[in-house]
Amino acid sequence: MNLLYMMIEVLASTTETLLILNTGIHVSEPIYSMKEKGKSVCLCTAIITTYITCINTWFPFSFLTPIGSIIFSAFAIKKVLSNGKWLPCFTVCVLAMFVIQSIDYILVTGYGLLLGNPRKAFYDILVPGKTRMAYLLVDKSCDALLYYRFRPHITKLAQLRNKSIVWLFVCTVLAYSTMQYLAAMMLYGNFIQLQGAALISFSALLCFIIILAFSMIAVTSSEQEKATNRLLTTMNQMMENNYYLMNQSIMDNAKGLHDFRHHLAVINSLAQKEYCRSITEYVASISSSYLWSAHLCRSGSDIIDAIINTKLVEAKQKRIQFEYTTTIQDLASFEPADICGVLANQLENAFEACENIVEDRKVTLDIQQHEGFVLFKVTNSVAKNPFQSNSSLVSTKAGDSKTHGLGLRNIRDISQKYNGRLESKYIDGVFISTVLICSPTN
Repeated sequence: MNLLYMMIEVLASTTETLLILNTGIHVSEPIYSMKEKGKSVCLCTAIITTYITCINTWFPFSFLTPIGSIIFSAFAIKKVLSNGKWLPCFTVCVLAMFVIQSIDYILVTGYGLLLGNPRKAFYDILVPGKTRMAYLLVDKSCDALLYYRFRPHITKLAQLRNKSIVWLFVCTVLAYSTMQYLAAMMLYGNFIQLQGAALISFSALLCFIIILAFSMIAVTSSEQEKATNRLLTTMNQMMENNYYLMNQSIMDNAKGLHDFRHHLAVINSLAQKEYCRSITEYVASISSSYLWSAHLCRSGSDIIDAIINTKLVEAKQKRIQFEYTTTIQDLASFEPADICGVLANQLENAFEACENIVEDRKVTLDIQQHEGFVLFKVTNSVAKNPFQSNSSLVSTKAGDSKTHGLGLRNIRDISQKYNGRLESKYIDGVFISTVLICSPTN
């Protein structure tokens, strides 16, 4: 019977070691094939299990036993089983041992509460016998089930950044140390020591809550950042489609007006033959109206043409003097939605500033492309220096708060996407917005 109990003890230690080693391998890069890895894991497991068995024989329930197991396991994972780094290996080993021993203490304490004497129940479980054998079977079964339940998620630990791994290691070591201290207090502690244990527990809980709060804030900020980026991408695509549709409407109107002008010429010719002065004067007044004064942009880029042509019409309606020059070679390496996001937002901000001016409303656009670099320069009149009262140029428009201030951020994000920059400055009643972007293929 003693041999059976010893075999159960060895099997329990083997199970713990296997779980720790496999957990560590999941967050590292294995250096063997499946067959070779199996042999190496078995060899390392046998060595670590032998160590645990010897230590338990000499010093039963020693707190040094799990520490040695963690060190040997991390060494085996780093030097024998994988190409992992020391910090992730130690972190995973400490975390795995913390989970394993937490389950141990939960089961022991639960059993003790059922009996009404936790300390006596603990010593009963330490003594080889049927009670300890049943406990080990239940305990290691829980460890194995927990491992297989969360095994698909363990590999995600490998995706953590170094800073996150450091924080996880520190928190895990503190949690493990606190757990071991509390376990010792349950067995040997007096009132003063229990007070110390309570102090440590409260401090650990406070740190946990603080870390949890900051983690939730970081996650929320990250989610908001992703949502904002998705919103900006959607807005750019919608603006692109809208400008294309408006430009198509403008082009259709221009064609219709062009044909209508020919009809007026015919009518004017017939009226002159018939000496109908009133008709010729009316036709002349129509021919000289603003309908013929707008020259549509044909820069070579559909999206730029769409934006400029739309703004030409808007400038007429808002009495803004809008001038532009474009020198474009090839914008195929840029996303049309990104070009739209930059130029449309620049011009919208310029037009909005001009609407606050009664006289001398003027917007000038200059687009220059040299090799892989494209420069967008928009100059507009302003009523006052915007940096005096709004240094960050945050939007002050009323309306949907979800889209407030996104125009400037949209321009900045797109310029950074193409390794460029955004510059804004004020000089003598004029606001200048300059965006430089670089082709990804340059």
